[in-house]
Amino acid sequence: LMEKARELALKRNTHVIGFLLGYQVESIIQEAISYGCDKIHVVDHPDLETYLSRPYGKTLADLCIDVCPEIFLIGATHLGRDLAGVVATRLGTGLTADCTDLDIEEETGLLLMTRPTFGGNIMATIFCENRRPQMSTVRPRVMKMPKKQESREGTITRHDPDITGTPLARVVSFQPATETTEGVDITEAPVLVVAGKGACDSEAFPILQELADMLGGALACSRPVVEAGLMPYERQVGQTGKTVAPK
Repeated sequence: LMEKARELALKRNTHVIGFLLGYQVESIIQEAISYGCDKIHVVDHPDLETYLSRPYGKTLADLCIDVCPEIFLIGATHLGRDLAGVVATRLGTGLTADCTDLDIEEETGLLLMTRPTFGGNIMATIFCENRRPQMSTVRPRVMKMPKKQESREGTITRHDPDITGTPLARVVSFQPATETTEGVDITEAPVLVVAGKGACDSEAFPILQELADMLGGALACSRPVVEAGLMPYERQVGQTGKTVAPK
């Protein structure tokens, strides 16, 4: 998102601001500046050590009220999707989810937010004309990663969170996720061999896996294969699965 943010900021003749929330996040500040932030607003507090939507949402919304960003971008990860909805609701602004492209309209200066719709058959471009910030979540790995510049300098502003009235939940037990994918992350694989509906046959998978191994990649699938119980959801790509960008 940083590379795209810099592109948008250049067209609007403004700068890129980063909001950094968490606990003991000092090491991330310079990294964010190195990748393109001009200014960083940091909230470092023990109550933000574990992600919870209420305190994170209130803190981010308060930052938006103080800083008044014109555009606010969040990654469309599991937590990002959850958080963006909370922030947009608190601010009373619009939110375009799962965008795959962002641009600025020259005539109006509005953010053009493009996302798939109708099952991916149509690309819709959406405006937020009357509310600010213009908010968008963006699918991971659809934007180009910027080059890291260790010598970049930026402005750092620190804030104390005001999370009064947002009761904190407490984790009383934790059940680790069951490992069903042999440690394979298809979003990191350089090559993917993807089984579709025509391969809903368990006898086909050893052959496809052999091909994936020969190519130095991983085996993935489309939704019908998951629905048939032949592969776990963690291997699903596409509109309802993971966004991937193999070589």
